[in-house]
Amino acid sequence: MNFSRRAPLRDSKNTFTSGVAKKRPRDEVVEQKKVPQKPWDSEVEYKVVLEQKNTISQRNQTLIEEMKDLERSILAFYYSHMIHYEGQPSTEEEEAQDKDHDDASILLQIKPQENIFPGKRYAYYKKSELGQLQQSLWELYHAFGEEERQREADIEAMRKDVEETIYNGVLAEQIQRTTEVEARVAAVRQALQEAEARLNTVKDHTRTTQEKQKEIETAKEECTARIKVLEEKKRAQMENVSQIKEELQNLQAETNAALEEYEGRKRAVAALTAEVDRVGKCASKRGKRKQAE
Repeated sequence: MNFSRRAPLRDSKNTFTSGVAKKRPRDEVVEQKKVPQKPWDSEVEYKVVLEQKNTISQRNQTLIEEMKDLERSILAFYYSHMIHYEGQPSTEEEEAQDKDHDDASILLQIKPQENIFPGKRYAYYKKSELGQLQQSLWELYHAFGEEERQREADIEAMRKDVEETIYNGVLAEQIQRTTEVEARVAAVRQALQEAEARLNTVKDHTRTTQEKQKEIETAKEECTARIKVLEEKKRAQMENVSQIKEELQNLQAETNAALEEYEGRKRAVAALTAEVDRVGKCASKRGKRKQAE
């Protein structure tokens, strides 16, 4: 396998470690909790910190991939030129090894222990340029890990600050207000349900009243029809009043004539009765005279 010599990492190591040694502007901020003037200011800062964390995570992943590539190249060069190794591991074995081991195991492979390469081979390994490269890589990893831990500590401090100022402060107040609003909304909903129940009762009463009103209207129409029939009959009777009066007058005249006839007959009966009495008296006197004679 061809191995292209990389530039020595001492300069990059020194640059990186010097960058770590320098105090970042972020560290110079006074650790005094700032009360945000507006609730969304801290939220924006929290989002910015999250974006920075994601960027750092991506950068870490990229560096880890580069370290893996460098480790593969170093091991390939070492196996091909410095150590007699029975059978160079295949690409599939390397991929399986990369999947099975994490970054810590890779670093342990980068800097092997003394019992792995006994005697002169390990001493030659330590004195060779390859050893220097791996030593630089090891120091670079530790420097980068220190910076990463510092960044994670800063992010955790920022997260706690945001949690205290936003979650326990502004958001807690907003949650309390939301709870109060929800309680008022629940009361309004309860009142609305009671109003709807009363409305349903009124609707039922109105429906019953409308049905009764329809029955009354039906009875009213029937009464109106009967009144019309009676009015027709009354009109017909009023039209026949004159005829009825004439009939009454005729009946009255006939009654008067009958009364006069009755009176005449009564007088005749009285005259006949008087005549019968007179004739009876005369007959009795004649009988008495005959008896006397």
